[in-house]
Amino acid sequence: MTAERILTQADAIRTRQVLEHARRIGLAPDLAGAARAAAAAVIELAGCDRARVLFYDDESGTLWSELGDGDDAHASDGVAGLAVRTRSGVVLPRAADEARYRAAIDDPQGHGAERLAAQPIADPDGRVHGVAIAIRSADRPPFGEPELRALAALADAWAPFLHQLAQKQEAERVLEGARAQRDDDLFRREALEHFLRRGHRGDVVRVHPGWVHAAYWIVVVFVLGGVGYAAVAQVHKWSQGAAVVRVTGRTDVTTYEGGTITALAVAPDQSVMAGQELARLHDAEQAAILRAQNTEFERKLVAYLQTPGDPVVKQALAALVAARDSARARSEARVIRAPHDGVVKSVHVAPGQRVEAGRTILSLVEPGAEEGMSVYAFLPQSDTSQIDVGQRMRFAIPGYRGASLELAVAAVSEPMGAGDARDRYLGDRFRDGVALAGQVVVVEARLADPSFTAGGRAYQLHDGMIGVAEVQLESRSVLEALVPGP
Repeated sequence: MTAERILTQADAIRTRQVLEHARRIGLAPDLAGAARAAAAAVIELAGCDRARVLFYDDESGTLWSELGDGDDAHASDGVAGLAVRTRSGVVLPRAADEARYRAAIDDPQGHGAERLAAQPIADPDGRVHGVAIAIRSADRPPFGEPELRALAALADAWAPFLHQLAQKQEAERVLEGARAQRDDDLFRREALEHFLRRGHRGDVVRVHPGWVHAAYWIVVVFVLGGVGYAAVAQVHKWSQGAAVVRVTGRTDVTTYEGGTITALAVAPDQSVMAGQELARLHDAEQAAILRAQNTEFERKLVAYLQTPGDPVVKQALAALVAARDSARARSEARVIRAPHDGVVKSVHVAPGQRVEAGRTILSLVEPGAEEGMSVYAFLPQSDTSQIDVGQRMRFAIPGYRGASLELAVAAVSEPMGAGDARDRYLGDRFRDGVALAGQVVVVEARLADPSFTAGGRAYQLHDGMIGVAEVQLESRSVLEALVPGP
């Protein structure tokens, strides 16, 4: 009973404080005075270091401060805008952790480490008139449910006064406009009477001839300048699609069967001969079958030598020779050998790794072969007829600010399906890294330099780097683009 009585007394004290602050806010003569009174109320009730009060116009969606402590903003941004849109309180233990936090809107004096609590101010009909924001420094405890309840109680008590103040200012604006209009009418009537008494009819508007002459030539200059710009400035049409960097001049060595890599016989930069063993798949089962076939072959061979005229033994020996050759071929398929002389450039598997049939295990470079890099762009098939060798290509690399390479189209493929394009140009290593769909045309541009610059620093391109490519299809002047027609 004692705790309940203390809680009731605390609620009563808070209610009295809220009503007293609401009364002070309601006595403010204008929005600026109401904002100052509301900020003082928020500081006392929420126990914060400073407060910010923003007003909201639901027709334009604008948030603004009457105290000149920030620029106008739209309610689609900031924690204040989030409170307006959701019509509910928002508590942030650390302001910068919220992606929608904008210091220019929510706390112009803050650095992002402060603790924030935002409460919308809405009337009983749900119409939001403003937002109250409480701010504490980072070394103080975060806001909790008691502070948010206090802000909500203040908003409920202040909303009717704020609604009345908004209506009052709107009425004064309308009346002031009406008075100004009556004054203008009166002035025009007195001016006409004055001129009539003097015997001058005059023109409704009298403009000095010098201004007309100057304005005429200014308009002429602007029109001629606009036409000249439209005739010279160019508008470019681009075809855009995903692109990938690939190293050229290499041979990818793949497996014919799936299995587990049991041994790697080579390392990067090692020279190999054609037919040399590069890697071996797990072949215990195939080796056991081959040994059994060899043993059986030797046994049948002895029987044949003892009875060379026995047709049954001769037929069994012939069948066993075919079975042994098949077992030897299956065992040999577990060994990956070099298709030609060359140098191992990169190894893509490790011992103990499970690989599927067709998996690339390493890359070879033939002696004397020239390595290079190319960008392969996958563009919409509908642009095929507009793409030709020599056209301009721009390759942008996401994640690097301002990184863009200017290239020239070196080759254009025939249209093909997305699956064929992945198999032919991406292989098993990169096929899942580029999203392709439908029919595409593959455009190649060769790189003269395997490096690029971003943010003042130089970086190296690597095999499989993904970006976005644009090929310039045509250029037209602004004037041609504005004129309708083909």
